[in-house]
Amino acid sequence: MKVLVTGATGFVGANLVRALVQRGDDVFVVVRPESNRWRLSDVASKLTFVTCDLLDAKAVERVLDETKPEIIFHCAVYGGFPEEKDLDRICATNITSTILLFNAAAKRNVKFINISSSSEYGLKEHPMKEDDALAPTTDYGVSKATATRYVSLMAKKDGTPAITLRLFSPFGYYESKNRLFPSILLNIVRGQDITIGDPSSARDFIFIADAVDGILTLAERCAEYPGEVFNIGTGTQRTVGEIAELALKASGKDLKIVSGNSTTRAYDARTWVADMDKTFSRVEWRPETPIEEHIAELLRWFEENESLYP
Repeated sequence: MKVLVTGATGFVGANLVRALVQRGDDVFVVVRPESNRWRLSDVASKLTFVTCDLLDAKAVERVLDETKPEIIFHCAVYGGFPEEKDLDRICATNITSTILLFNAAAKRNVKFINISSSSEYGLKEHPMKEDDALAPTTDYGVSKATATRYVSLMAKKDGTPAITLRLFSPFGYYESKNRLFPSILLNIVRGQDITIGDPSSARDFIFIADAVDGILTLAERCAEYPGEVFNIGTGTQRTVGEIAELALKASGKDLKIVSGNSTTRAYDARTWVADMDKTFSRVEWRPETPIEEHIAELLRWFEENESLYP
């Protein structure tokens, strides 16, 4: 299958690209000239890199005409990290580029998978359902919700084979070092005490390989569900403190867990978990491996790949 992936140099995109290469797809990845391709260095020879400004409608149209993809995975994103505060760039990357790419795909009847985030939901006191009222608490969440609304509206109106997948909290290989799991596991690898923020903050953490498997499984059925939204999570939440304890237990090392800056952020919550009823009822996919096993596996990976994280 000919596949086009945006945001392929990011955490989710890079893991998705690896899975596509492994199954034998012809993979085109959209990059900017300044993109850091470190996550793709070992598979670069198996990819076709395409330079394109996703805010240039004519350039987007040209790329689709030249590559002729059968499906697009739109993973390009900005604003998911606290330091990514440029509002113009948040809106341009998450809203405008999504609209332009979706419109070009719809015109050619190309399948379109919009990769979004549970940040669309905002704070809830119950498992988050796809039809919940959206109340995002950040600019990033607002931008992702806006893009999803557009894709859903237009796909349902015209029957375009496009769906949105709301990822909860993926963790795993090639994640940025300032994220929770890498920061904990790299400290363990280096024999340093573990520093965490609010230990009671909770998330529905899903291993990246499971998330990618869910993305690919739902992508195969996207023509059946034009405009639909699906959660990609586990249906179970864990606190930051629990993750630190599980990681330390997996290591067998005698280190301390220290709570550092516990300032409450707009997206910190005691409840943040996916309602997976809709997804599980539509496709035969379940992230069934216990998180303890994934943490142990990921710890070994960081031990072997510490040099990637200077």
